Amino acid sequence: MPLCFLCVVALGTQTSRRIAAAAAGLAAGPALILVLSRFGAVEYVLSKAGQGPRWWPLPEDPQNVADVWRAVILQFPPPRLTPLLIIPAVWFGWRVYSSTTSSGPPRFVLLCEMAALAALVAAWSWLILQAPNANYATFKIGGWIGPGLVILAWQFARRVNPFTGKPLAAAVLGLAMLRSLGMAANVASVVPDYARSPAYAPSSQPAQDSDGRCNVVLTSTQQEAVAAAIASSAAPARSCDVISA
Repeated sequence: MPLCFLCVVALGTQTSRRIAAAAAGLAAGPALILVLSRFGAVEYVLSKAGQGPRWWPLPEDPQNVADVWRAVILQFPPPRLTPLLIIPAVWFGWRVYSSTTSSGPPRFVLLCEMAALAALVAAWSWLILQAPNANYATFKIGGWIGPGLVILAWQFARRVNPFTGKPLAAAVLGLAMLRSLGMAANVASVVPDYARSPAYAPSSQPAQDSDGRCNVVLTSTQQEAVAAAIASSAAPARSCDVISA
């Protein structure tokens, strides 16, 4: 929500009254949910804070802040021919760039936004690296904040002088295209695994260990077997752990 607020401020000419109204409007939705649920959402989040989902969607686990933000920006490694495919996006960003020094929020407001964004980046980085499953946390954060980062970077490029703004605008669209191509390539590689019907019935009967925890024991660690076991046993809904025999 803080990133959404920064985007709202960056997208138009804002007075103090409009900024306050935008903040109140964005806060009203979550506040209403919290009140109606009697703060059940907060209780749920706190109960899951120390638990790491047993899913590793990224190819590699981030080990430091650089790994985190490389994954947030690109998520999946793009295809080898990607540099050729992003040329039209880079050219488009360069050609359509136009400075908006006479419209939009004052530059001081934009600089305050950049400072706020830097604080958010530091907070997100710390939270991700403290998470039980940093791989999953990085993947989720990247999906949530990616569009907002593109909007803010584009608006910032339009508020600086053209000498800096043009290459920055081209870089924003180029990175956005790299991210899109990488995600498309990843989807194309995994869809056939889920489209095929497995020719076997993996063992997926829940059982309890000595501590009372629910476990789903697999006889195979192939991707199709894991997906079928999770689906047939409803492991996430039952808070079960999927483990190999």
